[in-house]
Amino acid sequence: MKKTHRSVNEAHAATVTDSLGASVSRQITLTIAPNQAPVASIESPAPGSLFNQGSAVLLSGSASDPEDGDLSASITWTSSLDGALGVGSQLSRNDLVSGVHLLTASVSDQQGLMDSAQVEITIVPNSPPLVSILAPTDGGSVPEQTAVALSGSAVDAEDGDLSASLTWASSLDGAVGSGASAVVPALSIGAHTIVAFVSDGSGAAGTARVSLTVTPNLPPTVVVDSPVELAEIVVGDPIDLLATATDPEDGDLTGDIVWSSSLDGPLGTGSPLQAQTLSVGLHAITATTTDRHGASASAETAISVPEPGVIQSLVVGLMLLLAARRRSD
Repeated sequence: MKKTHRSVNEAHAATVTDSLGASVSRQITLTIAPNQAPVASIESPAPGSLFNQGSAVLLSGSASDPEDGDLSASITWTSSLDGALGVGSQLSRNDLVSGVHLLTASVSDQQGLMDSAQVEITIVPNSPPLVSILAPTDGGSVPEQTAVALSGSAVDAEDGDLSASLTWASSLDGAVGSGASAVVPALSIGAHTIVAFVSDGSGAAGTARVSLTVTPNLPPTVVVDSPVELAEIVVGDPIDLLATATDPEDGDLTGDIVWSSSLDGPLGTGSPLQAQTLSVGLHAITATTTDRHGASASAETAISVPEPGVIQSLVVGLMLLLAARRRSD
């Protein structure tokens, strides 16, 4: 809004008289030009522009005055919905409320004359991204020291696919990964809430969460079926080794059993297994297995390999004694 004034003509006369009484007069006419109002204009945003809520809106304008020159730095910006926005030739605001805004750029010169310009823009409510967790399964559980695969997606109505910008966190372990997919080598034992988070270009956030329990790893169980406890093996005869191994998480580990002798060391792997000639003496035969998380278990049985002709079994000794008695009878 401009205020204008008409020019004014003023006549001014001057008279001077000397000591003898002679005088002379002169008259001049001054024209006083009126103060002209400044001119304000808005360069950005364009009239009718649409912006998503939370996105930056650039306010740019210029103002000049015939007497005061460039007044762009003195522009005052206001919104019909948000009130005062700031002062200057350029401002950026990302906090405008949703709705139709009438933006006004106002400026005043040193004499108090002012001008303003206006544009109307619309701030559209911003929808947050939709986040989905594909893995792990909600309510699932895994043993400790298990790698956990994270997989998810994020779609935004304005920005499109944001899956690559996902960040992952655990309620127990904090940040654990980023992107549409990630692998966590291991999580702490306990009940976890796994959260996938993303923000769109306007700052709206979307999240999804699932629960996952990490359980302590249980060790496997090993049972030796052969040889039986206190068996005697003839020197030079092979020995059949037979055992079973099971694990609560990994299932059947029988094929991974490792056999050893307290006298002869490693005997082989797997079950059934036939060990060749054992050394003479009392052996502790051990069957050991380890699950994929490092928990191990073993079972042991004792056998003897006597010297040829040496009686070590009480049963054999009794049989020989009875046989000798029969012969004497």
